[in-house]
Amino acid sequence: MVYLGIDLGTSSVKVLALDESHAIVGDVSKEYPVSFPQEKWAEQDPEDWWDSTVEAVRELVETCGIPRDGIGAIGFSGQMHG
Repeated sequence: MVYLGIDLGTSSVKVLALDESHAIVGDVSKEYPVSFPQEKWAEQDPEDWWDSTVEAVRELVETCGIPRDGIGAIGFSGQMHG
């Protein structure tokens, strides 16, 4: 059984898999674009967050050989700009 941690950050999503002894099984990071249409502005498309998260989880599961029924829990966090 593995446990996934997903961190939705300002410029990328990070996904980490831990086993039952809390050892790191694997991790993946996927960046997404940030646009700056004006000075002191920053914009992102939430679809990019979702797409990058799905891509990262799929890559991690495939790379680490995690079976579909092998994920015991998923923790999710997101903190943007303080």
